[in-house]
Amino acid sequence: MSARKVNVTVVRSVEHTAEVAIDEAEYLGWLDGDEDTPEALREFLEAGSDVDDIIRDVVELGAVAVIDSGLVRASTVGGAS
Repeated sequence: MSARKVNVTVVRSVEHTAEVAIDEAEYLGWLDGDEDTPEALREFLEAGSDVDDIIRDVVELGAVAVIDSGLVRASTVGGAS
């Protein structure tokens, strides 16, 4: 049996979930009367200057769930597709 070596690229999407405390008064002030929705909350978090800290905390503390994984590319060794 002969073997052929190939390069395979795999992408895995991972979701991290953790509770994060936010300043409710600041959030409600930011909403300025708009509807409190998950999209609005995400925009508020992304607009904050500490978004990198929030992401780091969630990744470090959160539960992990693999959402999707799969092959995205395959080629012969040496780069030819």
